[in-house]
Amino acid sequence: MKKYHEKYILSDVREHLSYNKENGQFTWLTFRRKVKPGDLAGTKDKDGYLVITYRGISFKAHRLAWFFENNSLPIETIDHINRNRADNRIANLRIATRHEQSQNMGEYKNNKSGYQGVYFNTKSGKWQAQITYKGKRHHVGLFDNPEDASSARCRLKNSLSGSTKR
Repeated sequence: MKKYHEKYILSDVREHLSYNKENGQFTWLTFRRKVKPGDLAGTKDKDGYLVITYRGISFKAHRLAWFFENNSLPIETIDHINRNRADNRIANLRIATRHEQSQNMGEYKNNKSGYQGVYFNTKSGKWQAQITYKGKRHHVGLFDNPEDASSARCRLKNSLSGSTKR
């Protein structure tokens, strides 16, 4: 039921919202409760995504941005390339599988090495690198410093994904 309602609402959303693909911002075109034309639309949710509520349905702004530019909402996830969830410029958005999106994650807050997938192995006294690709964990090896571990991890990542870029 919600999907039908969402589709109906999206059919006239352009009459009430404007999207600027250069800065990723939405503005209201019409008067609404406590809102006048030209006001910025949306509020940040607890996860840092901009959410716009229109006719009782909350839409993530990055999904609305995709809709405004492509006339459809994708089934897949939409990834923020620069990992800034509030940056909804169309140039910063891409359709991605869950796997591709997980590869675009930043470092964990408790990361001590400064490199994704590299941590200090206290048992060996060396830096260990690993990567998870398509659900399978690959141990890259043990290294004397985090830079070498990260370089080796990048080489394995590129060979697993069939890419030659760094």
